[in-house]
Amino acid sequence: MKTMNPAAAGHRNVLFALCAISLLGTAIGCTGSDSEIPAEVPRASVIYLNEIAELPSLEVFANAAGPTPVMLGTLTEELELATGTTQFVLTAPGSKEPIVDSTLELEDQLYLIAFTGKVSQGNLALWAVDQKAPELVSGQTAAEVVNLYNGELTFDVYFGDEPLAMGITSRSVSAFTVTTPASGTIQVFNAGDAPASALPVASMESSLEDGRAVMILMKNAATGNGIVLDTVVVR
Repeated sequence: MKTMNPAAAGHRNVLFALCAISLLGTAIGCTGSDSEIPAEVPRASVIYLNEIAELPSLEVFANAAGPTPVMLGTLTEELELATGTTQFVLTAPGSKEPIVDSTLELEDQLYLIAFTGKVSQGNLALWAVDQKAPELVSGQTAAEVVNLYNGELTFDVYFGDEPLAMGITSRSVSAFTVTTPASGTIQVFNAGDAPASALPVASMESSLEDGRAVMILMKNAATGNGIVLDTVVVR
């Protein structure tokens, strides 16, 4: 495959908001389904991901509408929200006490909103990946790598033998790599290793389809210290 825009190590293009555990935060008083968005209002698309191992089940309120249940390690369906200033409040099921309370400025694009950190370390965070996909023509596909793994290790990520992200660190996002559509294996290696000389620490069969841009997610395994791979179509 020919790479037209190789990923840069450590490249970041994210909206990142750290939120400490709130013990005295404002209680949530609204439940029910998301409010209808007027037809003339631009929409943002949001996918939630829970990466907080100590909280296997969470509920998310967006501008007090919700809750949306979010299970550990599982991507939600794509949700539509009105663009503009949006308050995201995270609670435990059945609780009105905020765990995370953060505000983002949403535009009319796709966001992956991941909840990360550890309760025991007091570093819970909302991490929104908002990198816009490149314009593609027929015969092109694109992929970015999102590293959610809770560790200090550095990784190299390949699609088959094609490098996608080299030297990617925890909580970082690579640039999009524009390449040729194909089916193959996404492979994650310890930095410096390669398909010809080492075994991957994680792998997944996938297809990079013509005209599609995707996120490749490096998630934390539900048990142990492993990495689980997943993908999200950006467009």
